[in-house]
Amino acid sequence: MALSHNVSPVRRIVALASDWIIISIFSSILGIFVKPEWITTAIGFVIFILAFELMKQQTIGMRLVHIRIVNRDGQDASRVQILVRNLFGYGIIGGLFATVGRLLDMTATAPYNQLTTIFHLVLVLSFFLLLVFVDLLIDWFSKKHLLFFEWLSRTDTKPA
Repeated sequence: MALSHNVSPVRRIVALASDWIIISIFSSILGIFVKPEWITTAIGFVIFILAFELMKQQTIGMRLVHIRIVNRDGQDASRVQILVRNLFGYGIIGGLFATVGRLLDMTATAPYNQLTTIFHLVLVLSFFLLLVFVDLLIDWFSKKHLLFFEWLSRTDTKPA
């Protein structure tokens, strides 16, 4: 049974944006002392996303909009479910965006004979990003749809 129909996509987006604003501020401050930037972002992710979800079933952003992560029965999600949810949600989506961005950056300095390979990789990865986007659109308009990372982790969100 999908519970996420009780939590609007807008609330989920506000929670996500709030969390990433907090991580960005933290990362910027820590970035004064620690380089490269991706390390400070990873530390912020572990602290403000993983640790909070593992301990409380909700991040600071989720707490602001009163939602929490649960299993499909509406009970607290297990730690394994939360880890799987984040691995697929942030790992795949974030990994795809980061890889496409890095590949596009490479086009400025890559030798001409490598540009076709880079183009094909960007095209394939962009197709997967399109699938993620379609999944998000379906979720926006459907009351009973689970996002791919919720389906894989057997988790959902509900009002706190």
